[in-house]
Formats: sequence, C-alpha cells, structure tokens
Amino acid sequence: MSEKANILLVDDQPAKLLTYEVMLADLGENLIKAGSAKEALRVLLKHDIAVVLTDVSMPEMSGFELADTVRQHPRFQKVAIIFVSALHLTDRDRLRGYAHGAVDYVSVPIVPEVLCAKVRVFVELHRKTRQLERMNQELERRVEERTAALRSSEQFAAMGRMAGTIAHEINNPLEAIVNALFLLYNQPSLDEEARRYASIANQELLRLSHIARQTLSFYRESQQALPVSLAALVDEVLELQSSLLKLNKIELRKRYRTQKTILGFPAELKQVFVNLIGNAIQAMTEGGCLAVSVSENTGGKMQRKGVRVSISDTGPGINPEDAERIFEPFFTTKCEKGTGLGLWISKGIVQKYEGTIRARTLRFAEGCVTCFSVFLPRLQSLDSIHQSRNTKAG
Repeated sequence: MSEKANILLVDDQPAKLLTYEVMLADLGENLIKAGSAKEALRVLLKHDIAVVLTDVSMPEMSGFELADTVRQHPRFQKVAIIFVSALHLTDRDRLRGYAHGAVDYVSVPIVPEVLCAKVRVFVELHRKTRQLERMNQELERRVEERTAALRSSEQFAAMGRMAGTIAHEINNPLEAIVNALFLLYNQPSLDEEARRYASIANQELLRLSHIARQTLSFYRESQQALPVSLAALVDEVLELQSSLLKLNKIELRKRYRTQKTILGFPAELKQVFVNLIGNAIQAMTEGGCLAVSVSENTGGKMQRKGVRVSISDTGPGINPEDAERIFEPFFTTKCEKGTGLGLWISKGIVQKYEGTIRARTLRFAEGCVTCFSVFLPRLQSLDSIHQSRNTKAG
C-alpha cells in the first residue's frame, strides 16, 4: 500500500507533458512520460500502470486508438484511462470515448485541482484492487495448505485403520512365539549363551508387539516412564546388528562420553535407533564405517540439559533435493524396499520427548559422511507431554 503508483502521461508535445508533470507532482506518485502512443504501449508492457493520462489528438495513433489497443490486452483491461481534449466535446464524443475505454475526461484549459482529484481517485482504486488481489492470492494459498493438510490427515486416518487391522492379525501369532521362547528359555539343557540369545529374541518380540499396539499413532505404554541409558540402549541395538556389520564389512566406532539416563519408554526409544542404525547399515552395502557417539549437553548457554546420540555412516549420502523430505511420511529413496515410515515415526517419537532429530551430509573429495543427530532432553516428568498431546487431540 505504501508503494508509489505509476501514472503514464502521453502527449506528442513535450511542453504539455511538463505541464502535467508539474500539476501532478504533489500526488507523490511515479510519473512516466511518453511522447507517442507507440512509446506508451512499450511502457505499459514494462510497468504496472495505475492511470493513463493521454491526449486525444496525436499523430500516427490517436488517444482513441491507443485506448482500443490497450483494452484488447487482458493485462490492461482494468487500467484507468483519462482523455485530455482541447476541443469542445459533445455528449456523442464523450460516449465514443467511453466506448473506447475511457473512464473520464479532462478539458483544456485544465484546472490542476480537478486533474489531481480525478487522478487521485483512480490511483487509490488501483491500490485497493491490487490489495484485494494479494489478499485473494493469500486466501488461495491458505486454502491449498488446508486442503493438503486435510488430504494428509485423511491419508493418516486410512493408514491408522489399516495398521489396526494388521496389529490385530499379528498379535495372536506373536503371543504364541513369545510363549514358545519362554518355554525354551526355561529348558534346563540350554547353555548360558543360548539362553542369552533367547532372552534377546524375547525382548525384540516384546518390542515388535509394542510396535503393533502403537498402530502408527505413537501409543505409549501404560506403565510409568523409566530412567533409560541411551548408551546401553544403543549398545543393545548394535549387538542385534553385529552380524550385518560383519557381513557388510562395516567398521564400528563407538564413543560414549556419558552413561546418564533420561526419563522415557525403552521400547519406543529403541525403535528410533533401530531405524537410524538400520538405515546407516543399508547405505553401506559395499563396506564403510559406522560411527556412534553419545554425549551430554550440560545446559550451558543456549543449551538444554540432555543426551545427544549421533550416528554417522560413509554411504552415498542424502541428495540435496531429498534433504527436506526425508522425514515426510511415505517418502523413501529405497524404491520398493522401503515404506517411507521409519524416519517419520522416529521424528514423531523424538518430538514427543520435546527433542530434535536432524540429518546432514558432508561431501569430501574422498567420499561422503552422513550424520543423524538425536537430542533428547532430561525431562523431570512426561506428564506435560501427555497433557500437551491430549489438548491438541481435543
């Protein structure tokens, strides 16, 4: 609204153009002069013109012909055209002018105050029209965003219904496997190493059962949150992936600087690191290096107290065009091998803890390093998270 409007002054006589310029100077708008109708058309194509003030009688192309040409272009159909005439105009002349696209007339001799008043009205009308157009564009943008959000929510709802059906179907065989492992674990003939692997398998089955119960809505266990050592939890995940690390000839580098715990639910936190470490291993099919670090944020300047876990791999890296989409649901670069839900679920779990998850690929002459960094704050209680999510759901 504060931008200057462009007013186009058209006349073949420079003295008249100078006169119009002096009369309209007090408006504080941007005055553009054209010495012919053809020059005026070139100006119109380059600028957004609010008002055209043109002489009727000009050589080569009259003001009427200029108005006809202007009105034929869809972009200029709403431009205000004011005719200046030194001749006495009859009502028929005026009607002819209006038929050619004029919105008003000014007769010679021109009264400066009258000319300024007429031009000011059409300039303000132009501003209001542009403002309405911008508001309309903004409304259309918001409607598109809301429509996309609605489609997304409908997609999630359908996914939830499908996941609920799947969870119902797999719960019964899961319970049977858990019972069989329990009986196997308690067999007297089982040695300690086999018993340890049976215990690990049982824990993973319980985690699988938990994932089924979540049904993609981040269902939280009913029991109270527990102190969780992220270093110990990551170690459990790495132990489960040890055979894949050896098979793919991946070097493992661990750097644990803290054993401090956070308050949380072990099953869903383990799901985050199973996804991230599994993705890193899948990215290094021809070998490489997997680096895992656990460190503490002590709560210094601009920091929250908590624990940070970084998982780096030397795979091909994340393409720049994919970097902003990797946490979106159903987005995957693994073609038919991926569901596109792992990172989305991981981000949702981390956000429940008021944490952050970020990804970055650094490219060097000798290769790439991709790092996923997860920060989880040391919250005193998870009640506030429950309350916040219940409020949003309501």
